[in-house]
Amino acid sequence: MRRLRAIDAAFLYAETDAAPMHAAALQVFEPAPGGEDFFRSFRAQLRERLALLPYLHEHLHETPLGLDHPVWVADTRVDLARHLRLDRLSPPGSLAQLSRLAEQLYPPLLDRSRPLWEYTVIEGLERGRVALFGKAHHACLDGMAVQATLETMFSRTPGASLAPRVHEQHDREPGAITLLRDAFAHLGEQPERSLRALPDLARAARSLVERAWERRAGPSTPHTRFNVPVSAERRFEVASVSLERIRAIARAEHVSVNDAVMAACGGALRSYLAERRELPREPLVAFAPVSLRPRGDTSPGNQVFGMLSSLATDVDDPLQRLRAVHASARDAKALVDELRPVAPSDFAFPGAAAVIPALVHLVMALHIPERAPFCNLVISNVPGVPHPVYMRGARMIAEYPMSIVTNGVALNITVMGVEDALDVGLVACARAVPDLDALRDALVESFRELEKATAPREAIRA
Repeated sequence: MRRLRAIDAAFLYAETDAAPMHAAALQVFEPAPGGEDFFRSFRAQLRERLALLPYLHEHLHETPLGLDHPVWVADTRVDLARHLRLDRLSPPGSLAQLSRLAEQLYPPLLDRSRPLWEYTVIEGLERGRVALFGKAHHACLDGMAVQATLETMFSRTPGASLAPRVHEQHDREPGAITLLRDAFAHLGEQPERSLRALPDLARAARSLVERAWERRAGPSTPHTRFNVPVSAERRFEVASVSLERIRAIARAEHVSVNDAVMAACGGALRSYLAERRELPREPLVAFAPVSLRPRGDTSPGNQVFGMLSSLATDVDDPLQRLRAVHASARDAKALVDELRPVAPSDFAFPGAAAVIPALVHLVMALHIPERAPFCNLVISNVPGVPHPVYMRGARMIAEYPMSIVTNGVALNITVMGVEDALDVGLVACARAVPDLDALRDALVESFRELEKATAPREAIRA
């Protein structure tokens, strides 16, 4: 039995039918010639690795009376038939068709009585390819942890690697007395933990006041079409760009790859909104998750903070925009470093599991995220795998992330690296951004403009 930390439980508390809190990924594989059936092969792979990945075999158990956050209970006897499905595209099996199917597979909430994940194997893709559409609740793991699971779920070589033997742990279903005893012990730790954090909290508060006084605490956020209540219907578009070309852009201006990605997103949003006569005078603001994981940490759960950064959408020149984004990100990172010691990951109080969801839903009912947006969208850059990844001979050639949108933040752009490419997944509420394909095309063009401005060469291909 393992209790959820507050940051993990927050994704459960914030979930609604219109705003699922699971993240997904669309992975495309190139099967080996004459290879075994992908569905049967992947089912065997799942069964073999079930005990190695906690999120695959842990289910939720609520604490009586909502006294504390829920707990994870381990059981490797998972019925795979309830988690693994098979689907098929009709000819020609294009990437656009695959995106439309992902839009249908994404919205249904995961069943909280079972481990919070699903996989759909999708056949019928052009050129004999196969796709995996995987969903996992954000309460289970963050983006960095998701990527870390690739090393366990799959292998670096085409041959079928054997999973190491582990002792299969089956937790007994905890009774009310056990849950209450554990909850009281957890709650009893909170006062001492809070006292230890006071010096760091004081320093962080002073830093925030000083920055606010200097008007450097962060950019103000304009209202856009992305800052509205969301419906359950999603739009999903994908693209791939050359990682080496993005690195060339970053090297030319002595900035980071993430700066180049943010600047390209800024250029795309500027073009998209200007064409619709909706471009605000103030620059758009992106929320960018920041990992707090030490190098090599593959533990489950969430270890993330975040920063607010200007996308310089008020700047027309792509090179000047890149420099402005870099400067804003540099200031945001400095603030994150100051606040990192007090980054909230685990806190609790009696009745937290009942009070926090009620407060969250009250905030949503009052439309506070839409009326006073703290950001316009989420942009996440998840470091990928620089080496090939195989599923029993089938090579993964793309991984398109499909992340979370919620009330007040109806657009999410996430990029993941796979070998020498950056795969981009754009997700939006269909009501807020019905023409997401236009924004995808604008993003590809924005990368081209940045490349031309920094080091003219052959254009990036979508």
